[in-house]
Amino acid sequence: MTVQWDMTTMHGLGNRLHLVHDDTFGVGAELARKACQDRAADGLMVHGRGEDGIYATTIWNADGSRAEVCGNGLRCVTRLGVEAGRLDAEGDVVRSDAGTHQVRMESDGRVTISMPSPIHGADAVGLLASLPPDMEVRGSVLACTCENELVEAHLLSAGNPHAVVFASADRHASLLPILARFFEHSKAFAAGINVHVADVTEGVMQLASWERGVGPTLACATGATAAVFAAAEIGLVSSGAVVQMPGGELDVRLERALVWNTGMAEHVGHWTRTMESIVADPPLRA
Repeated sequence: MTVQWDMTTMHGLGNRLHLVHDDTFGVGAELARKACQDRAADGLMVHGRGEDGIYATTIWNADGSRAEVCGNGLRCVTRLGVEAGRLDAEGDVVRSDAGTHQVRMESDGRVTISMPSPIHGADAVGLLASLPPDMEVRGSVLACTCENELVEAHLLSAGNPHAVVFASADRHASLLPILARFFEHSKAFAAGINVHVADVTEGVMQLASWERGVGPTLACATGATAAVFAAAEIGLVSSGAVVQMPGGELDVRLERALVWNTGMAEHVGHWTRTMESIVADPPLRA
């Protein structure tokens, strides 16, 4: 029997994702990797209602690796679910591997989702006990020497692992790839790590992100969550911040047990194809 995929492509602040509705969640790594390669995307999310009745999603990075959570993708799943009548616009829940998220549509078309309050520290991000001599843990900060420069990376889990480095915005474009390669080549993180550089001026954060399994992305909502939380811990912000990323703005608000993200989720296109054609067809860029 030939199985058909209804594949919707959306983006959250430029973070481009393929969404496939499948209540059996029967999509593997290779098929996800191929779909992201053929129709350029940062990842693929399979969404549907699980056997326990809770709406859920599984998330694949562009390289076929699994991701625990994707905030931009959750906003896309929410909007698509509301439009299809599967989710309540006034307030519903969607489950990822990182937990259960409260979701709702706003009157201005933006989508709000809840994220768990980030957790600090080496254990939270899977930092290995045996570190190279150019790395040292200082509380929840990893101090390292990168290209002869001392860098302090704040380690946080927002459901997935993040390293946040505060640096002036004019350095972001040059510093981000250097840091990303440094952490990747160090092999210090058991499951890899997402790397961000952030700058805060008058409550507004500039953020640039490099996501594991993807590379540089136009936006990372879990990274924004982690970066704002880290900024609050060192007194740069109080109850949240507007985070400006290359793909657009995300409003991040901190509460005692949750962090709220509000931002856009927009359609790119829709395709119906067989699983066999996704694997066999030549690349289609859209």
